[in-house]
Amino acid sequence: MDVQICTSLFSSRVVNLPGKDRDSMVRCWASVLGDCSDVQSREHYLSRALWLGEGITIKGFDWLHGETKTVGIDSLVAKILCEKHNNLLSPLDAEAADTFHTITKILEVAQERGKTKLSKRYWRVEEHSADGRLFERWAAKYALGLFCVVGKDWLWHQTGSEPLNPPKEMVRAIYGLGAFEKPAGLYLAATSGESLNHVDGISAAPLFHPDGGLVGAHFEFKGFRLVIWLSNENLDSFLLESAGTEFGPKRNQLMYHPRNWQFASRNIITQRLIFEW
Repeated sequence: MDVQICTSLFSSRVVNLPGKDRDSMVRCWASVLGDCSDVQSREHYLSRALWLGEGITIKGFDWLHGETKTVGIDSLVAKILCEKHNNLLSPLDAEAADTFHTITKILEVAQERGKTKLSKRYWRVEEHSADGRLFERWAAKYALGLFCVVGKDWLWHQTGSEPLNPPKEMVRAIYGLGAFEKPAGLYLAATSGESLNHVDGISAAPLFHPDGGLVGAHFEFKGFRLVIWLSNENLDSFLLESAGTEFGPKRNQLMYHPRNWQFASRNIITQRLIFEW
């Protein structure tokens, strides 16, 4: 019998988003590392660096009642990190922004080349690179931040603790003080030869263990589907569905730490995105 990983859109269950905390204490999900500053930051839980403009269109939150709404990106903040630990994560946001903007440019070039009638000898293969470790840490940080914001009634599967008290080894890995050890880490949910869409935006959904508690998150960006797995249980033993494609036992396999993403125009490889691990 298959064991199903449960997914759902993130929903807004927290009562103080944004606004004043219930008390004056600094709230910081990285407090397990110690040495917090006494200044409360207002964390952009949707990663401010990813968005070029001032506005962002959001959907999927309960308080939107099924509607889509455009808001100022600077309004989507929450008090979940102290100022020191928030600032230490800036390189992760910068790497994610560079990676997503590179993917956007790659898809734009692929689309334009697909319209031409030039033979492949006129095209050179363009290579782009990204730091896999930094991007993996950003994905975990992104998932953790959203969980802290909307997961008031949820717990971490591994420890049974509340969102603002994540497992210590996870926090250490996000801050580069340790590493995500397989099976934990970043996966690509894709099959060979599939087409990608060019829809802007990032969608995110939590992944819940069949026995309860958060174990990761599923992301999608312009057709790329990624899974950040935050558990020491073998992900390949679970059944997971992504955009209608099933991954798991006797099905398609997720790709751990994807290295070489190839992009084709008219069935000709013209660009590569290489993740360095």
